[in-house]
Amino acid sequence: MTLRSHLITLVLVAVLPLLVFSAIVLALAADSERDATERGLRATGRAVGTAVDHTLDKAIGALDEGGRRLNTLQPTGTELPPPADATTIATVLARRMPVVSDLISGGLPGRAHVVVAVPVLREGSLRGALLTALDAATLARVLDAQQLPGGWAAGIVDGRGVIVARTPESSRYTGQPARPEYVAFTERRDGGAARLPGLDGLRRHTVFSRLQHARWTVYLALPATTMDAVLQRSLWALIGGGIFFLAAGLVLAVFVGRRVTAPIVSLSSAAARLGAGQLPEAPPVSGVDEVAALAGALTDAARRRREIEAEREIFLARVEAARERAALLAEASRLLASSLDYEATLERLARLLVPALADLCVVDLVGDDGEIRRVAAAHADPAKDEAARELARRFSPDRRGHHPVARALRSGRPELASEISAETLETIAPDPAHRELAHAMAYASYLVVPITARERTLGAISLVSAGSGRRYMAEDVPLAEDIARRAAVAIDNARLYHQSEARLRAAEAAAEIGGFLNQALDPDVVSRRIAESVRALLGLGTSLFYRVNPSTLEMTVVATSGTPIPGLEPGATLPAGSATVGLAVRERRPVTTLDLLSDPRIALTAEQRTLFEAVPFRSVLAVPLLSHERVIGVLALGDRKGRSFRQEEVLLAQGFAEQAALALENARLYAEARDANRAKDEFLATLSHELRTPLTAMLGWVRMLQSANLDVATRERALQVIDRNTKLQAQLIDDLLDVSRIVTGKLSLELKAVDVGAVVEAALDAVTLGAHAKSVMLERRIDPAAGPAWGDAHRLQQVVWNLLSNAIKFTPSGGRVTVTVEREDPHVVVRVADTGHGIAPEFLPYIFDRFRQADSTTTRAHGGLGLGLAIVHHFVTLHRGTVTAASDGADRGATFTVRIPLAPLRVTERAMPGVLSVDRLPPLAGIRVLVVDDDPDARDLVTAVLGQSGAEVVTAASTQEALDALARARPHVLVSDLSMPGDDGYALLERVRALGLDRGGHVAAVALTAFARAEDRARALAAGYAVHIPKPVEPAALVEVVARVAAR
Repeated sequence: MTLRSHLITLVLVAVLPLLVFSAIVLALAADSERDATERGLRATGRAVGTAVDHTLDKAIGALDEGGRRLNTLQPTGTELPPPADATTIATVLARRMPVVSDLISGGLPGRAHVVVAVPVLREGSLRGALLTALDAATLARVLDAQQLPGGWAAGIVDGRGVIVARTPESSRYTGQPARPEYVAFTERRDGGAARLPGLDGLRRHTVFSRLQHARWTVYLALPATTMDAVLQRSLWALIGGGIFFLAAGLVLAVFVGRRVTAPIVSLSSAAARLGAGQLPEAPPVSGVDEVAALAGALTDAARRRREIEAEREIFLARVEAARERAALLAEASRLLASSLDYEATLERLARLLVPALADLCVVDLVGDDGEIRRVAAAHADPAKDEAARELARRFSPDRRGHHPVARALRSGRPELASEISAETLETIAPDPAHRELAHAMAYASYLVVPITARERTLGAISLVSAGSGRRYMAEDVPLAEDIARRAAVAIDNARLYHQSEARLRAAEAAAEIGGFLNQALDPDVVSRRIAESVRALLGLGTSLFYRVNPSTLEMTVVATSGTPIPGLEPGATLPAGSATVGLAVRERRPVTTLDLLSDPRIALTAEQRTLFEAVPFRSVLAVPLLSHERVIGVLALGDRKGRSFRQEEVLLAQGFAEQAALALENARLYAEARDANRAKDEFLATLSHELRTPLTAMLGWVRMLQSANLDVATRERALQVIDRNTKLQAQLIDDLLDVSRIVTGKLSLELKAVDVGAVVEAALDAVTLGAHAKSVMLERRIDPAAGPAWGDAHRLQQVVWNLLSNAIKFTPSGGRVTVTVEREDPHVVVRVADTGHGIAPEFLPYIFDRFRQADSTTTRAHGGLGLGLAIVHHFVTLHRGTVTAASDGADRGATFTVRIPLAPLRVTERAMPGVLSVDRLPPLAGIRVLVVDDDPDARDLVTAVLGQSGAEVVTAASTQEALDALARARPHVLVSDLSMPGDDGYALLERVRALGLDRGGHVAAVALTAFARAEDRARALAAGYAVHIPKPVEPAALVEVVARVAAR
């Protein structure tokens, strides 16, 4: 079926329910009209009934108590006939309620009538009744008075079903019984309506109601045809209207259907084209909302299809771009993984990226020295490829500048410029020549991505649009970063491989020369072998080995290998900080340069620049040799200009440099050990000489004294010689003991505030006689306000005494020694200057070394062990001070400067007292002293010294003898040696103290021993000795100690 047929059917379907609804409404209206008619009939019937009731009420008369009628129309007293209806009267009197009788044919002559009776009650008693006789004709007139329409009928029927009155034709029907259907219908109700047959046989629509005062009913009837005619007219009007509207609907359906179907047909055609993949024309405009909505939907569908088609094209383009990117990444990965020569690989990668991603691609790497090095450049136009390479070679970015590559390398983030402005071009190409080439290349846009591996930026890839119209945007960054990441992995892997290879070669080379270096203890041989090995292993043009002066950092060539360089032969020197090697020494790390003449980091004098301009090897790798945080040398490797040193080559050179540093350190230590052994041998020889010389003099004079053939003057001279040499021996032994304490770290100080001026005065007093004997003038400049120092008075006096003794020893007769004491916050400064022989410059750095003497030959002019200045240096260092030596050279004198920290409080303490003369020994009269020593000479010497001072001396050679003498003599002081056979001095004192006070156990004890170490002194004091005196001892000092101990 067509849409039009469907529309017609739709109209029919729509109208049919309307017709059915109209019929239902009509039927309901008919029922309503019938009900209205019935209500009207009922109302008319009630009106007729009311009229009848009214008529009955007016017909009421009166009866007396005896039931006799009182006729108001007759004169009073006239006797009336008895009522005709005795039943009615009896009923009203009995029931005391109004009563209307049925139709009575007799009573009134020739007329039918009815009787109405009403009881009369007074004070509850029946007094009589009122009654009337009403003619049936009267009631008929009441009905006639209602003026019913034609064809209508009204009547009154009594309780027996007899017609009392009727209109029309009352006389005809009065007194006749009503139809049984009517009687049966009215018996069950007080009112109602029904279609009943009349006495004439016609069916009428009858309405009846029951009267108030009687058992009568009043009916009102109209012909059924009269009522049905109204309904028939409404039905025919409905049918006619329905047919009319149905026809009109069909006509309108056809008309409207055409207007509706035409756009739909057009939409159907458009939909068919849309379904076939064609874009339809604009659909026709329709007044139907649904059709218009469908047209709008179809239009939207067409627009959406166009959008989908466009999106599909974009998606396909993206898929194709993604495929191309994937293919590009796959090819890039293949290229990057194809070789471990990453520089050649990066060159191929740059060619791969043009013109796929750029018109110009440049790859930069960061060298080990931090400089940017361009390793690859490619242009999409083969005609411009060589120009691009030349541009990359000539204008490498400055890592400290504002070039996009430098910024990307510093930040580790991409640099993007969708359009290169004039200001940006100025940043990229600050050089006019560079800018001119960039203009020729037509730079338009760039994208720079860093190459980063393991959080280290290795380089950058630069993509440049130049002439193609390409503009780089943010969405181009991920692909470029992906390529950079793959390049980073490849570079890192290649570098790791080359590093491992370099380490392997270095290990093999190190193993090869390791044995040699372990055996080669000559520094020059080590330097030459390292220079040769590294140059040969790396295939370089030349190599040089420099030794670095630790104080001046001046560099001296000690070995070369390969092509010689004029002006840099062994022995040539370079000032500190100059050339590539100077930079390596200053920065303490390997330094590489592609051209040392153009590298701004490298300092060159005009002479050095001229020298290196004539050298073909201007690409340099310099590696410092470090030993104990000191630079001891530099290994310089040179090759052609522009030669780049890879990381693995740098590591290889570093490995050799470390081996060289170790070998040189071993050689140095060997030389030092050799020199130390030689110095010790020389020291032992000197010690033997220094000991034998005074012993020879002492032994000779002793033998001469024993001969007793000497005069008084000769004997006095002999005693002086023995005394002088004895003191010299004691000093030698003290120095040896101090050195022993220094070496073992057992030397300690008793620090307190010390008056340095007093210490210096005491030291001057001790050397004055020697200076005068040699005719050396002593000059003192002591500032009394110099302030106290924080130190050990005894050790400080020893320092000053050693310096003064040395100065007097090396100053010829007539010379001068000056001692100065002054304050230079926060130190007290002591200077000892002489006009003697001076110190040679080459020996000055070793002046404070142990066992080291400027002249240790057999022809030396001065004696001594060479320990005094070493002891001075150590004592001053223990005081947290400094001592320095200065000399202008041979025969120019020397100056020693000692700086000691000031004391925190200004407390003055006098130095140790000077040496007492034997002639001024304190008296020991009345003091008994027990001397215990297994050595008879030492025992006799102590006995003589103490006896000369007036002491009573008792001697013992062993512990048992001492205990016996103690019990016998009861001494005041015990002077005992500590080292004795059997029981030593410690056991002796323990046994003495065990004797108790009453047996002399309280005796004061003094230890006199050759064990002079600090721990020996501490042990003696801990054992109970009051004083520890080391041998040898000055007689005056011994007497003073005994006197002091006895006084306690």
